[in-house]
Amino acid sequence: MDMIFQLSLILSQLTKAETALLDLRKLFDSAKHDGKPVDKETLSKLSDEFYSALPHNNQCIVILATRKLVAVKYDLCQVLYSVFLL
Repeated sequence: MDMIFQLSLILSQLTKAETALLDLRKLFDSAKHDGKPVDKETLSKLSDEFYSALPHNNQCIVILATRKLVAVKYDLCQVLYSVFLL
């Protein structure tokens, strides 16, 4: 496979993962603003989208049910962007 194509594919997957994380942040913000609990079905769906875009070892897969977990995964994406773009 061509290196540029591989890099493009990796960056595309990172973008999809980051989009799922941003949607999770919005979900938490909306729930906090409305004073309602976070919708667990949407939480699970967005977590699945993140892990589909950025596969993890099966032992590391957890539903991203807190802002802290989302922040940790967002930091992971930023580190991976740095690795592949430098």
